[in-house]
Amino acid sequence: MLPKYLAKYIGINLNSCKKKRSKGIEGHGINVYVGKIQIKIGDEEFKARCLFSERDDTPFLLGRMDIFDSTKFLYIF
Repeated sequence: MLPKYLAKYIGINLNSCKKKRSKGIEGHGINVYVGKIQIKIGDEEFKARCLFSERDDTPFLLGRMDIFDSTKFLYIF
């Protein structure tokens, strides 16, 4: 999840994105827009779904969907 202001910075028009409500561990929901962004981790580059918060003070959150839910990455503990 990214704050609203970053969408404009990276060229995403939030008016063309689907709007929905997202809930986190705090129990309160926030309005978000669903978009896609290009991500690069190491040598891997791919598109992933991204939620953009309606707020500008939302912290950057990296989730599993489209990133860690595939076999692209080896987890070492």
